[in-house]
Amino acid sequence: MNKLLQLTSLAAAITAAVSVANAAPVGLGDLIRNNGSIVHGDKIFADFFFASNLGTHLPDDATVTISNTGSTYYLTLQGPFVSQDGVLCDISFFYTVATTSGQALLTAIDQAFILSAGGTGGTILIGETVRSGGFSGQTVAQSSLSHVTGDSSLDDFEDPVAEPITADQLVINPTLAKVWVTKDIFFVSNRGGLIGPTTIIQSFHQVGILDGGTTVALLGIALSGVGLLRRRWSA
Repeated sequence: MNKLLQLTSLAAAITAAVSVANAAPVGLGDLIRNNGSIVHGDKIFADFFFASNLGTHLPDDATVTISNTGSTYYLTLQGPFVSQDGVLCDISFFYTVATTSGQALLTAIDQAFILSAGGTGGTILIGETVRSGGFSGQTVAQSSLSHVTGDSSLDDFEDPVAEPITADQLVINPTLAKVWVTKDIFFVSNRGGLIGPTTIIQSFHQVGILDGGTTVALLGIALSGVGLLRRRWSA
């Protein structure tokens, strides 16, 4: 096989590997008012809840997009979630995800965020808890992310890798047919700064279909690139 054909075949394989099926973004406010749900493939996302300590962060300004790469499903929350000049922001975001078949296939979680920052920046802390049986049920997985401008040792834009120091537990064992997800999204800017997690991504893996980390690695590379561009822009 000549080199051109080899490169063409490799490009096609990479394109196929990262192909993503996307649903259209849905307004979070509409989902909450109508007790709405989103069915995508063999998953149903429902029971949405959003609360903020500020009147400037509203569910009507946010969207939810469901997508998948093969058997890995993603929920992407996007909105104008930013703080300026020392304003403290705290958002709670809840939802459920279940298999449409009722089979206990959910086996692992990941999460990530894309940083928006300028000036003197600030701090972001995102805590996630995944439960069984309800929003107050037994904890089956959890993850924490963070960013503190000026201290790169505290930069954690994505899980995996799970960090034991923050008690990350990404594997759901035993596997479940439905989980209840709660996110606490805290961010505060420094004086003269702007900061916020304007895109927050959650992924769910299925039993027997994990791809050895390839999908997660590709997502991590993409987010790392975006984060680098954001930091260069804000410098």
